Amino acid sequence: MNKQEDQILKSSRKLGFKKPGSSLHELADWLREEKQIHVEIGSIWDDLVNRVESYYYTVTAPLNVYYTPAIQRAGGASYKEMLSEGIEEALGILAVYNQQKHLKISDDQVVIAYLKGYGDKSKPAAKNNYTSNLEKYAYFLGKQGDYIEEGLTEDDILYLVKNKLPDEEMLQLE
Repeated sequence: MNKQEDQILKSSRKLGFKKPGSSLHELADWLREEKQIHVEIGSIWDDLVNRVESYYYTVTAPLNVYYTPAIQRAGGASYKEMLSEGIEEALGILAVYNQQKHLKISDDQVVIAYLKGYGDKSKPAAKNNYTSNLEKYAYFLGKQGDYIEEGLTEDDILYLVKNKLPDEEMLQLE
């Protein structure tokens, strides 16, 4: 086990991973099964020389829990390198979630962040000064969306950002 892998396993133990003598694959399984954070590793194949050109990873997590869009990186020289980088990214998402899970963001703050993002749409380097992932995600969606012209209401914005139905509508569906 190399130094980077030891460091990753040490930081994962602080976040709740308890299996002794573990590998990165077991850590990736734990992230997927216990925390619903998926780390996928793939390769880009070069048909001309008939070998792997480079590796990439994708880290995905439920939007209505972590409020973080999928993260993708490419260019790794080995599978193990991209696995360790992907797991580091996933542990970063989990660490931020653990720091912010006690925060209570009001619906009004979410709508304001979305509308501010929509207002900053034409500004290429607009500052996003939000601290919570929920507000950052609302700002991000507002910055890329064209929904205001379509008559999007505050409830629609909340549904779009939080990615879940209001409680009364969920009860009707069940």
